[in-house]
Amino acid sequence: MPGYDLKVNGEYARIESLECSSCRLILRDAIQNEEGQRFCKSCWEEAISSSSKAQRLGINPKEEIYPDIAVRREIDRLPVLCENYENGCEWTGKLKDHEHDHKAICEYKTMRCALGCSKRIPLGKLRKHEKEECPFRQVRCQYCRSELLARDYNDHLLNCPNAPYICGHCHTEMPRSEMDSHMLLNNCRRQLYCSGWHPQVNLYIFNDLGA
Repeated sequence: MPGYDLKVNGEYARIESLECSSCRLILRDAIQNEEGQRFCKSCWEEAISSSSKAQRLGINPKEEIYPDIAVRREIDRLPVLCENYENGCEWTGKLKDHEHDHKAICEYKTMRCALGCSKRIPLGKLRKHEKEECPFRQVRCQYCRSELLARDYNDHLLNCPNAPYICGHCHTEMPRSEMDSHMLLNNCRRQLYCSGWHPQVNLYIFNDLGA
């Protein structure tokens, strides 16, 4: 894992000396080679596994390295902003406290929605998103009790047999599934014959009226 991608809180005169010679981030598990160069432990291991990268960095894979204990302690105390400060988090504190405590519980940390919309949502808003906002959440039709995705709900209502429907002629409200029989059996059928509402209705009315 490369170095800490965190922003120092305020000015820090020695910040350049605390950066990895490879990834240029704040050193993680700092080590130092015989030439005095500092690396993240993982960056060093990656560099010596590639002759081209080792050559580019000017290092000898066989040289001795040492844990830089003093620098590790300095980095632990480094004043930093939360990694989610651009999302609105106002936490500030020591780097060690950020990594060991705050990072895991920060409400501004974004996580990918698990329902399928692929959006990254701040942790503090994730529960609401998955329960009330995600188009891939499961909802139940209030009329027929079918379960479906929220994104399909409006289309479902246009065809749901139990959804309320108002007759355009007598203005009676009824479930959509009863509309055909209503048109055939009620007095408003005489108006429908003139309007051409439905071929089946027209045929029934034509025969019934003895036209």
